[in-house]
Amino acid sequence: MRKDFTNEPLDAGGLREPVAADALELLVPWELSSHYALDDDERRELLGALAALTEALNSGCDEPERILEITQSLRRPETSLHQPRDTRSPLSGREVLEYDRYFSIRHVDSNDAALSLVRSLLSSCHAFAELNRGASDLDPEEVEDQRLGYLTFARMLRRALVRASDR
Repeated sequence: MRKDFTNEPLDAGGLREPVAADALELLVPWELSSHYALDDDERRELLGALAALTEALNSGCDEPERILEITQSLRRPETSLHQPRDTRSPLSGREVLEYDRYFSIRHVDSNDAALSLVRSLLSSCHAFAELNRGASDLDPEEVEDQRLGYLTFARMLRRALVRASDR
């Protein structure tokens, strides 16, 4: 179903209103890193959340309440809507914002990138678990592929959060 933005108000710059504050928050791609420097408490908190998510995903994709509990156990990072001036792509800033609105995502700048990444993964997994629970006509193979993809992403994040000396 295509969303129509033609009736949404424009801001002073001619851009439509940003997506809702509860949209999936994603860091801009060029802010991603292969390693995040964290203190021991932060590392423990995030690795614990990833371990709990892995446990929930290993038991299936129908536990949205458990995933929501994990998400709510984490603090919220300070984020602000990223203003795409240089998109490092063929798209203009306006096109990126329209894309974000259409898919209900917000590209953000964060004071805590690692926490933002973990919360984004949890949010996406929660939405998928809700969808999986409510839709009996989903292809079981595709559901399994998505579940495995989330597990792979959780492992990748774990590697990015663990110091090289701890591996």
